[in-house]
Amino acid sequence: MSPHTSPRLASRQPAAQGQSPTHSAGRAATDLLNTARSSVLAWWLPLGAMILAIPLPDLLKTLIWVLALAWMGGACVLNSRRCGRVHCRYTGPFLLLMILPVLGHGLGIVPLGESGWLWLGLVAGGGMALIWWGSERILGRYR
Repeated sequence: MSPHTSPRLASRQPAAQGQSPTHSAGRAATDLLNTARSSVLAWWLPLGAMILAIPLPDLLKTLIWVLALAWMGGACVLNSRRCGRVHCRYTGPFLLLMILPVLGHGLGIVPLGESGWLWLGLVAGGGMALIWWGSERILGRYR
């Protein structure tokens, strides 16, 4: 266990098949989700920006959502490479792909109706949560 990992946190992190608990704890030390500061910068700040952008005009909202999705998706891809976090392997590409329907709707190419932004938010947020929960439940936390 690294000095940055609490015994309680380390006990919740199952070692991937064929890996020792020490190996898993080493991965936790490089996990961006392991500290509140990096979690806030990588995910909560852009998510907050998306929520605050909801009442803004579509063009500005589109810009903010695209930047936030790119930031969060990039953070997930980086985190997957840093520590092998399982859900990041899938949520990163998912968030980056969500840029396409956001751009389509925001630029009026694919009109999704009055509730379009709500649907996009639900798909992005719900998809991210489902991928996170399902992938780590099935595959473990680190690979």
